[in-house]
Amino acid sequence: MSHEHKHHPDSVTHQTVIDPVCGMTVDPINAAGSYSHNGTAYHFCSKHCLQKFKARPEAFLAAPSEVAPVATSATVAGKYTCPMHPEVVQDGPGTCPKCGMALEPMQPTAEEGPDPELISMQRRF
Repeated sequence: MSHEHKHHPDSVTHQTVIDPVCGMTVDPINAAGSYSHNGTAYHFCSKHCLQKFKARPEAFLAAPSEVAPVATSATVAGKYTCPMHPEVVQDGPGTCPKCGMALEPMQPTAEEGPDPELISMQRRF
């Protein structure tokens, strides 16, 4: 008698992706919808995000520098760290490789003008 090895659906490993509209993590297998634009497949957490993307994909695929204001040298200079993982330190702003949070400057600065992180969060919501 031959025994075939069957994979349980939970044992299959696959990658998650980011919904380009809201920024949520999406499992492509269980996505609410998918859409191909310029040869790339995008997956969405909800039909609402899918419809928003279909209407204006370029608005959601713009590079971060095109969406957020350009930071001045005063806000970029210096070391940045993760509030949850202080061992993560890098030159300039970015995201934590462990948790994805925005890195904070280690030296406080008197910032003027719009906060790029706040603008990004408002766009996602």
